[in-house]
Formats: sequence, C-alpha cells, structure tokens
Amino acid sequence: MEEFYGLMADKVLSLEKLNRLKIHEFKILPEICRVCGVCIKTCPYQAVIDRGREPPVIDRTKCDCCGLCYAVCPYNAIVFTNVSGGG
Repeated sequence: MEEFYGLMADKVLSLEKLNRLKIHEFKILPEICRVCGVCIKTCPYQAVIDRGREPPVIDRTKCDCCGLCYAVCPYNAIVFTNVSGGG
C-alpha cells in the first residue's frame, strides 16, 4: 500500500509545476472510465460531477487543476491536455 501512495505522490508532485502555470486541464475519457467513483470522492473542489451510471465529467469552473483525480484513478481514465494560449 505504501508503494501505491508513493506513486500517487509522484504524480501529484510532478503536476505541481504545471498547475502553477495554468496551461493544462483535466479530462475524463469515457471509453476508459469504469465509473468507480474514486475521483468524485477524492476531489477537494467538488469539480468531478457524478452522473450516475455515466462517466463523470469535470466542471472546469470548479477545477483547480490540483491533479488529485488524475493521481487516484485506478484505470488511468483521466488525462491532462495543454490549453492553447496558456502561460
């Protein structure tokens, strides 16, 4: 279990620099998501919206790009993409 938390921490820490620049955003890939709910429960900003049996979506108006949802997703269904014009 400690190894898992170590991997999560590495993912989040590597995103810390990107977060400061605000040049990325997170997206849930519905074709990969298994609707396990881990990202919904983990998001401190309540930005991951529960849609029942459908894959959740990220509310960009609430998302702070902290990367916690990305770090905890057991299916790697959350990706980050560059935002054009950022920086």
